[in-house]
Amino acid sequence: MMKMAQWWIKGRRSRGQSLVEMAIVAPLLLLMFIGVLEVGWALRNQVVLQNATREAARFAARGRYLDFSKTDINRIGYPYVVQHELNSIAGQIPLSVAPGNANSTIIISHVLVDTGRCGGGTSDDLVLSPLTPGYGHFMAVFGLPQASRVDFNALVQQMRTENEQFNCDLQARNPDAIPSVNSVIIVESFFPHQLLVNIPLVSRFIADQNGVIWLYARTIMRITADARGQVASAGEGCEVYPIALHKSTLDGRQPGDPLGDIFNGAGNGNFGWMRWSPAPGNDSQTYLVEELRNPRLSINDFQDASDPTDRTLNAGDWIWGLTGVVNSNDVRNELQRLVDNRTVMRIPVWDIAAGTGSNLSYRVQRFVKIQLTGFDLDRKTISATFVGEDPDACPDVPPPGGGLPVTIASDGFESGNISGGTGWSSNWELSSNNAEITSQDNPRTGNYHLRFRGNAASATRTVNLSDVRGARLQFWWRARDFESADNAVVSIYDGTWHTVLTVTSAQADNAYRPADIDLSRFTMASDFRVRFQANIDSNNDYFYVDDVAITGYRQ
Repeated sequence: MMKMAQWWIKGRRSRGQSLVEMAIVAPLLLLMFIGVLEVGWALRNQVVLQNATREAARFAARGRYLDFSKTDINRIGYPYVVQHELNSIAGQIPLSVAPGNANSTIIISHVLVDTGRCGGGTSDDLVLSPLTPGYGHFMAVFGLPQASRVDFNALVQQMRTENEQFNCDLQARNPDAIPSVNSVIIVESFFPHQLLVNIPLVSRFIADQNGVIWLYARTIMRITADARGQVASAGEGCEVYPIALHKSTLDGRQPGDPLGDIFNGAGNGNFGWMRWSPAPGNDSQTYLVEELRNPRLSINDFQDASDPTDRTLNAGDWIWGLTGVVNSNDVRNELQRLVDNRTVMRIPVWDIAAGTGSNLSYRVQRFVKIQLTGFDLDRKTISATFVGEDPDACPDVPPPGGGLPVTIASDGFESGNISGGTGWSSNWELSSNNAEITSQDNPRTGNYHLRFRGNAASATRTVNLSDVRGARLQFWWRARDFESADNAVVSIYDGTWHTVLTVTSAQADNAYRPADIDLSRFTMASDFRVRFQANIDSNNDYFYVDDVAITGYRQ
């Protein structure tokens, strides 16, 4: 009987111990199970989003659906690409960019690079992107406003290098080959993935305050010829020939009508030639020949006669006149080439002239297209046929709202003090002499950078992000001589401090590296702070920061 009692008591103790163990382990198992579900669900939605983005880019790159010679978004054809992405999703995720019911964002962008013939320098280069002034129609944003994450400057540089190399290889094989153009379409998609179980203990580290993780997908694809040989226009630059046509010459004219004399200069000595800038040497026949040979000089050389800071030719701008008839053999040869090739030329139409002699300038009313039919420079005449109006030429379309990020705050430390930079709400708060703005130890750019040495050295600065969406923290960092226990930490404050980057001894190779950190999952607070901190145990260990910037879309 005694043995049975002992067995029963021991059994109760064992069952009690099991219950305690289960009570401890069960929440952890449940948390792990939920984590597996969350990760799996997020990966599934990311795959759906990436596949749909890729299909949209492939659709757009076929070359028959988008026409970038137009400036209106609907006439370009962007909505067709958006609809194709939505059809590809087929309801697998609740992505919507419909006005009034949008929860996501689709951004479509276009970049064109044409470096011309091999070894031709940059004067005949054509580079068009959403960053090109006036070419805001090269990007369209559908749905919620978001900032594009594409580094267009870096992309253009890469495309330039590729295009120049390709054209040089092409010309080496066939000197008469027509240079190729590098033209791409970029589709970006943003989707708010909602956590299945919004557990604050977990979601605060991976999602925003609403339990949302913004998924992002991007595809860049070259625009190619369609299978049926139809290629929509990749877009035109403001390629203009330097002949001054007065608006009265076009009165009552229809496409196909002869225009008679289009050499419509104003004032003594100005018979109708133009020059794109007042730089020394540009008032010569040599420059005029180059203008007639390379119409892209109007893109790469232009300087408004009334505003030297305006380097983009549009209607309403003023163009410098070029004195004299300039009746040289080279000029006549270039004009004859244009006549013989029946070249369709874009020329400016002017309505007002101001100044005299070499200071004369013409105000551009609009642009038209013509074909030269003959010329007699001895009699100061050039004749042409009217091809038609060119309303989309030399556009002045601003970027779409939310499409291109702006710099909210930045500091390259070139002031050499804690109050430098722009856009900040406060000065840098340096913890001690171990954190300093210095010119020593080779800054990445310029003459100064931020240097940390010793333990707990930090630099903190405040910025107002309350009206910013899609914010990103960008900077360059360098670590030197870290021991195994050393590290540097980058944190942000949105009401609570969060670590966004940790640098360890494995990365301490004394080379500057870029950091680009998405801040969109944090609260955009009016007292948002950025902190750089070094936790190193020796004055011989160093951590450096340079070129700090916060970018985003200001609502």
